[in-house]
Amino acid sequence: MQDWYDRNLGRLSEIYGQTVIRSFKPEHQVDGKIIIEVESRTFVAMVTFWNKGDVEVIRLDLPTKDSVVIDDPVRSENEDVAQLLDSYFEQLRERDST
Repeated sequence: MQDWYDRNLGRLSEIYGQTVIRSFKPEHQVDGKIIIEVESRTFVAMVTFWNKGDVEVIRLDLPTKDSVVIDDPVRSENEDVAQLLDSYFEQLRERDST
């Protein structure tokens, strides 16, 4: 994820006012996770990849603070993380422009 984030930071920064990547308990098999968070003029979104294989994509609409789960799958080992991230951020960009 870090490699994808580094390669796409310029593009993300052009679209979103704020972009952040954070890691929590990276060595922990169950609780470990990496989160990419972006903020636009209309929402905050978090894409979370858990070490145990779960993925969670949540959008928090502004200013209402209504949350919407965009996706919540269990990722298979052979899924391409970069392709998933591209798809999630494209969906979020499209929702922001409507």
